[in-house]
Amino acid sequence: MMIITSSLIKEFFFHGVEKEYCKRKSYEQYITGSIDVHSDAMDKGSFFETICIGGGVNGKTVDDLPRKKNGDKTIDQVRIEEQKMHFEIITKNTNMVIIPNFNTQVTIQKHFPGEDIILQGTLDIFPVTVTTKKRGSLLSVVDLKLTSDIYADTRFSYNSWSEPGSLDNTQAYMYHELVRDIDPELNPHVIDIINKAGIKDYDLIDKHFFYFVFDYSPRLNKKSIEVIYDNTRRAELFESVKATRNLIVSNTNKDRWEEVTPSKYNCASCPLECAYRFATENNSRERNYDEIFGMDYEAI
Repeated sequence: MMIITSSLIKEFFFHGVEKEYCKRKSYEQYITGSIDVHSDAMDKGSFFETICIGGGVNGKTVDDLPRKKNGDKTIDQVRIEEQKMHFEIITKNTNMVIIPNFNTQVTIQKHFPGEDIILQGTLDIFPVTVTTKKRGSLLSVVDLKLTSDIYADTRFSYNSWSEPGSLDNTQAYMYHELVRDIDPELNPHVIDIINKAGIKDYDLIDKHFFYFVFDYSPRLNKKSIEVIYDNTRRAELFESVKATRNLIVSNTNKDRWEEVTPSKYNCASCPLECAYRFATENNSRERNYDEIFGMDYEAI
């Protein structure tokens, strides 16, 4: 039985089109699970999830971020913690009830129709009711996102929070699919959550998906993005699932996964020892986080 997640699909495809990827890294990260790829940005995201909802996927928690030499918090951490307070205000204003280890980081599995495939996802917040002024209470999946700047210059970007139409929404489509027709045999814990939350006639209620996006720019931007799910988008998701399955099956021989594609993007956070790693000259001199002119300082 093959397990397919939205992360696996997005490793190989962007808007349904196969993209450049390093086969060796993909194999070790997603096929065997022998490596755990992470970056400073991912650690910041995990820190934000930890302080907002108690932890990240698989119970991962990041309680603190690297400090300055004098032990003070970096400006990024200070801003992320400010955004946590803004998140709490939003949850209060929308009557969201979030209980860590109850309706946070909820894993759901679903049989893919007609195939030996299991779809799987871990939802940041689900089920949760989001109260809106015009549309009333919406039963929702809420996914937290943290970025450096929502509204950064995006003239050369094709996947930007500032322009939702450019986003590859495979994750949102996958989560929409997972919360429909929940299989009680695969997901007894989810059925238990729904029952304990007092949700009646679950199958008859419309489900919604929201990204709650926060940044740690000086402006502390916040943005909600709703992703609608319909038959056309469901068909797109199913085609992506099949394409991912076919790609993996066509490369069943491990030797076919030894090909490497070194690039700044592929190698940036890859922990594999690789003779072909893309190398960039580090022009930064000794890091000095003393504040000058009220800003973090580093000599280059």
